[in-house]
Amino acid sequence: MKTTGQQPLTDNVTVAVAMSTYNGERFVADQIDSVLAQEGCDVHLFVRDDGSRDGTADILRDYAARGLIVLDAGENKGMVPSFFAALAMVPDTFEFIAFCDEQLNRTTRSHLNRNGVSFPKLMAENVCSGNTMVMNRALVTELLADGPEDVYVHDWWTALVAAGLGELTYDDFPSLEYRRTGGTISPTGSSGIPLLLFRIRTFFGKGQLSCISTQLRRYRDRYESRLKPEDRKLLVRMTDGNRFAKAFTPTRLRQKLPDEVAVRLFYLAGLL
Repeated sequence: MKTTGQQPLTDNVTVAVAMSTYNGERFVADQIDSVLAQEGCDVHLFVRDDGSRDGTADILRDYAARGLIVLDAGENKGMVPSFFAALAMVPDTFEFIAFCDEQLNRTTRSHLNRNGVSFPKLMAENVCSGNTMVMNRALVTELLADGPEDVYVHDWWTALVAAGLGELTYDDFPSLEYRRTGGTISPTGSSGIPLLLFRIRTFFGKGQLSCISTQLRRYRDRYESRLKPEDRKLLVRMTDGNRFAKAFTPTRLRQKLPDEVAVRLFYLAGLL
């Protein structure tokens, strides 16, 4: 993911990994060992602990004492601010930066990208999982310049910034194993009943549909003038348009047809 033209990530480059942890004592050592064992690139791991209340911070301090990671054991800020703080730990000398968050079973390909990734398809759906992202310095600079205010999900926001201001390259090659734990924030990349139940609990039980709208309005305030004309027009429609204008937007918004119907009904009902 990048915001300016640049040589692609290749072997034998130096990569900074920005990682946020919270109450992950059961798996954090395995995760760190896996990151540090990556081949083909020189990995430097920057970890911010978000006020863990279990033994996570002690484990991290041990790695830091051995010079294997750079650690900031901070107070609890919440997921998005903590990831931004982890990004800010990475020195400007690193050109490539990756996110890292918390089965190690090979099950299936991600269900996120079914019919292409573009700015319109990121407005109402997050199709970029943070643990798969690699960003260039220009993109990280953009993210840090504005901070986490009104950002609903850090990886969603990152993808929106990349797609709107520069270039987003989606590689469909499966190159990692993902551990899903009981404390994982969301079932990103999954499908079926688990994903449906998560959406019902999150968007209706916790009232977070408004957070999506707030994130999009924040994006418009920050980046409207820098978007391509067609993307700017769509963004204005989805932030300022009435519910009928949003519901009958003449472009595909979601990856799956049932989700496409659902999000348009949300718009029609004034929920988004």
